[in-house]
Amino acid sequence: MNIKSIYIIDDEPDLSELISQFAMTHKIKTHAASAWNNVCLKKLQETDFILLDLNLPDLDGLDILEQLKKNKVTVPIVFCSGQDDNVVDTAADLLKAHGLNYAGKILKPFSFADFTKLLVTLNKRDVTKDLVAPESSISETPLDVLDKKQLQNAIANNYFCVVFQPQFNSQNHQLCGIECLARLDIPGKERIMPDSFIPALIAHDLIDDFTFNIIKYGLNVLNDLPLPSDIKIAFNISRTSLTNEFITKLCDCFKPFRFNASDLVWEITETAALEIRKTTKKLMTKLRLNGFNLSLDDFGTGYSTLQEIDALPFNEVKIDKQFIHSMHDKKTSMAIVLATIQLAKLLDFRVVAEGVETLQQVETLKLLNCEVSQGYFYSRPLDSLDFESFIHINNNQQQEMVSL
Repeated sequence: MNIKSIYIIDDEPDLSELISQFAMTHKIKTHAASAWNNVCLKKLQETDFILLDLNLPDLDGLDILEQLKKNKVTVPIVFCSGQDDNVVDTAADLLKAHGLNYAGKILKPFSFADFTKLLVTLNKRDVTKDLVAPESSISETPLDVLDKKQLQNAIANNYFCVVFQPQFNSQNHQLCGIECLARLDIPGKERIMPDSFIPALIAHDLIDDFTFNIIKYGLNVLNDLPLPSDIKIAFNISRTSLTNEFITKLCDCFKPFRFNASDLVWEITETAALEIRKTTKKLMTKLRLNGFNLSLDDFGTGYSTLQEIDALPFNEVKIDKQFIHSMHDKKTSMAIVLATIQLAKLLDFRVVAEGVETLQQVETLKLLNCEVSQGYFYSRPLDSLDFESFIHINNNQQQEMVSL
């Protein structure tokens, strides 16, 4: 973006004047208001970004966010505040939940150099990428959209398919894993994602049949591909499936294929709360005794907690993508990522960072000594034919590097 104007909402006249002087040096026009009642909405809508203080009389910064949402303001917003980082970061989460455009923060007191650095960052950044749908507009698919008969038909006719997302060693960027993800392709309809069909499968007691179909589908595709010898292949397992009968079948389902139990990773998802009971410990321990790997998915969110790591025999943790996405903007997120990696190292766990999308994230994870990275920076999830092509291209590239 090419910044030509700024709208300042701050009740400190001296600070507003100082910002105006800084902006004038960069040939940027400014408008200022000390409170929401003084804001000229027309000028606000036409400006390039809003500099918003959180501590204001009458309506504070959080209240103003609601007014901006009400007036459908899409102008990028930068917080200008003397509050602690974690307060500002939480306010940023609320801003995004409103569907507003978050462009960053600048903490008081700041210098001309700090202000200039902010402008440089904004000029390089496509701030529209931070626009998200407000929570109220995100609809969940009702369970009755996919009834039991439709789901049984989808399983019987192999409408459920697998897409494959590669995982890479964060240090040398070599292929080291594959996550097999389910999709639903009903003829004549758009592809349906797991968030829409997994709850329905659980509700109609079809999750086990679905899971075994997905495992067989995925392993069948991978069986004849020239994969690295130390590859890890991951599948999601619902916590509701942890029964004696399911575990017995799970220990046998891979045997028609060339893979060993040690090649397979069962990612225990947080679809339903897992009660840490004697039966649960026994079943999960049986999986480890049979040579399988157990991964705690979305670590740090929902039901994935330190208590589970302490009580259950996991040997892998996956850092949830929300922490990876925000680790360069929030001290707390960076601390969580670092602490999780260090904890994994102490416990001799494999640690996987999910949702890696930028070079900056890749470089940081390498510096933090994260073992495995997964995300769109490396590859989106690929259909079977695309994944087969990917494997051959990747192998050719590795051979070329070795020959150099």
